[in-house]
Amino acid sequence: MKINNISTNIYNNKNINSKITKKQSQIAFGASPHNFLHKLNEKLEYSGVSMPVLALGIVSFGAILLPRLIKARDNTERAEILQRDVTTIIIMMIGSFSLRNIMSTLCAKKSGYALMNGNHKANPFVKTLNLFNPLSSTNILSSSQLVSKYSKIDDYKEGFYGFAKFLNENGGDAKKFFSSNKKLKSITEDLYMRFKPKNASSQFKNANKNDIAEMFKNINNSSEKTQILKDLTKLFKETDNSFVKKAKFMNSFFDFLSTFLFIPFFLGVGLPKMNEKTVRKMLDENVQVSNKS
Repeated sequence: MKINNISTNIYNNKNINSKITKKQSQIAFGASPHNFLHKLNEKLEYSGVSMPVLALGIVSFGAILLPRLIKARDNTERAEILQRDVTTIIIMMIGSFSLRNIMSTLCAKKSGYALMNGNHKANPFVKTLNLFNPLSSTNILSSSQLVSKYSKIDDYKEGFYGFAKFLNENGGDAKKFFSSNKKLKSITEDLYMRFKPKNASSQFKNANKNDIAEMFKNINNSSEKTQILKDLTKLFKETDNSFVKKAKFMNSFFDFLSTFLFIPFFLGVGLPKMNEKTVRKMLDENVQVSNKS
């Protein structure tokens, strides 16, 4: 009888827990990471004191632009508001973001450094669109991310082979990167002569980014890889090494220029002049229409 009571209690407890879990899932319908409301909440969530782009857009268009349009006295004033305010809001939302992404991408192509997060396997058209989309995953790597990527390379899962793959798969180029510094290039050239991949160019200068990655893969297969890579590892040992500093400079410099120079200059000088020209043209057209009447 006792055994039956215990079994019944266990069964009842399971039913109660099941009902509670079901109820909780119904209440927290937005908790799933794949749920639309959950994704929307992520886009609207503040990062410290920084307002997210989506929230900025909603507030700007809903609480600033719409009331101004409603209170506008005539079509000329509405046109002025639309041109000035819409342009300002769009520039504030994506201007700085887009400029720093574009400049970071250009720096990556030139230097071989991988400087951005994002879908680097997407087709060129989608990748270009993502540079201007503040809601996409495309964005410059933060300072802490750059430190983790460009220092202590021996901490990578596959060491320098893993690092070379990271460069090649994220908008960088291992050949260009390992040629970007005189000492780095000298060490890499010596390693290439000893561990050149099969069917690869016999000369380092003619090698491509995949050849460099495969070279490090060959070194990984050596029982003495730690000793072989000793000099190379030393260059990346410190968290403030020259490669980290260069990566930080390339990302932060253009971010600074776009935030404190390009955008303010456009909004403070370029936009008012453009707006003044448009309004003057509309007034002239209205005068001509009035004269004809």
